[in-house]
Amino acid sequence: MTAVILSLLVILSMLSVSSFTGAVAAANHVDESELLDVEIDSDDRTVIDGNPTYSTEWEGGNASNVQSLNDGPYNQRLILELNITSSDAGQQEIILNYSESEEIGIKPDNVSVGSGPLSGQSDTIIRTAEQEVAIQFDSGDVSAKSATQNLTIDWIAPGELPETDEIISHEITLKNTTDDDYYRFTNVGLTGIHHNDSKYKSGDTVSSITYSRNGDNGAFRVWGGQTLTVQAENNSKVVSIREFETTSGGEIILGDIVDRMGTVPGPTANFEIADDLNSTKERVVQIEDPTNIIPLQFQPLNLETNWSTDKIESDDSLVLDVNSADLTGTDINATIFDSNQTVVNTTTTSLNASGDASIAYTPDRDLNGPGNTRQ
Repeated sequence: MTAVILSLLVILSMLSVSSFTGAVAAANHVDESELLDVEIDSDDRTVIDGNPTYSTEWEGGNASNVQSLNDGPYNQRLILELNITSSDAGQQEIILNYSESEEIGIKPDNVSVGSGPLSGQSDTIIRTAEQEVAIQFDSGDVSAKSATQNLTIDWIAPGELPETDEIISHEITLKNTTDDDYYRFTNVGLTGIHHNDSKYKSGDTVSSITYSRNGDNGAFRVWGGQTLTVQAENNSKVVSIREFETTSGGEIILGDIVDRMGTVPGPTANFEIADDLNSTKERVVQIEDPTNIIPLQFQPLNLETNWSTDKIESDDSLVLDVNSADLTGTDINATIFDSNQTVVNTTTTSLNASGDASIAYTPDRDLNGPGNTRQ
């Protein structure tokens, strides 16, 4: 007999400051070549995966400063400031460590040398290994001894990307000098809000505010427990979610800040709508500007799950029934773990027009058979 308990994970999905620089130099000799600075191009510091289900003005990967993994590889330009000395001749390597990218499933597909002292050098070799890219060159053949070198890397996601919003480092080393810069990976949430969605200002007088899933009127209704992705107009903005109310005369008055996040090093940020906001209480999104706002109304998801039985034989069928207040056909993931918190099954299905779904399992086939409690 195998007791099976399920933890349901609901997919209701899903940030550039000036370069984080400052090369760290070891006690290198004055005649050694140096890496003086590393910078990711300001238009290549944000990578997104997917598009929101609900949005109106959302630009996504169509924005000039946002790259998208939706349509295959994305290009990222790295700008290196090098000092290659004439007395330091011989084979050298510029090493890019991309371990943080690999941890979330992003890997290089192609690396090319652009303008700079390494351009056109026939003996420059690029090799890719696990978690690093090496650009090998002969410093004796490099004519410019202090210059800007551009590298272009095509990145791909061979598998499924995590539901996350992370700042990721590229660390580059030449000889005894190392520097790094950062980009942001944002897995886009169920609702996407853009700076241009703002149709209201603090202090406006309104008779009423009309909320909708897509925010057609500049006001969004969002599920409690979902991920909300905000895309600012430019890099390095601050996004706030604030309380607000309207006076008896209809004037919009801003209240306390409920949550706040910077988009550094790009223009996007994810907000996880916490359980304590699972109500119809109203909030606003404020993107940097002190007056322009986007009203939000939170609505409970009311997600419930029930097993068809508590205990079963290994070859019996087991059904999980799901019900929620979401009537829009949203995809959900049901993930089952064993007693060691190891994933043994993940199944994706869709809610129907009544907010219901059923997932059938055969424990012997789907849950690694009898012997362990599942949850």
